[in-house]
Amino acid sequence: IGKILASTGLFTFMWITSRDFGGFNSVERVKEMYNLGNKLAPTIIFWEDIDLIISDRTSNKDTTILGELLNQLDGLNTISGIITIATTNVSEVLDKALSHRPNRFDVRIHIDNPDHSTRMKMLSKFMEDMVLSEDIKLDIVAEKSNGFSGACMKELVLEAKKIAILDSSFNASGKIIIKKGCIEQSIEKTKKIAETAKPVGFL
Repeated sequence: IGKILASTGLFTFMWITSRDFGGFNSVERVKEMYNLGNKLAPTIIFWEDIDLIISDRTSNKDTTILGELLNQLDGLNTISGIITIATTNVSEVLDKALSHRPNRFDVRIHIDNPDHSTRMKMLSKFMEDMVLSEDIKLDIVAEKSNGFSGACMKELVLEAKKIAILDSSFNASGKIIIKKGCIEQSIEKTKKIAETAKPVGFL
């Protein structure tokens, strides 16, 4: 979603991750981002995995970031032309003042895992530069990957690709050949990831 929004070119897009706060004064960093966003408006400020940056006030994370973000969202510095979007897989760890207070994050969107048809399309896209052995049927792979998130689908393909490379599975043109065994091993490994993953949500 973030990449799609960033690629439109209709507004300034500021992508924030936990890495943006390494070695910086947290409060000043948040102020700088919103001041810059205001100057470059219209702006979307996109907090990726906000739970890695801000949790509730009982956690060990830097609560000064939470306090300053609440100030910015409340409009204490006369901000206009800015939309703030945040993603999280664990909304329950966020401070209620951030996630449940009106005029902060007013809309919550729950994004389910892709359905069978979407998983088929994702497999086709992710594997377009590979050669599949004749015994691989994407509809069966999509069925076996039921419950996988978009990230897990990509991981499935990357893992199968890695297994094929380690097996030196290439054709005469140098393209990677994905065999049924590569896919089956990858599905089993990715299932373990999918079992612990949580659906993505946007605030």
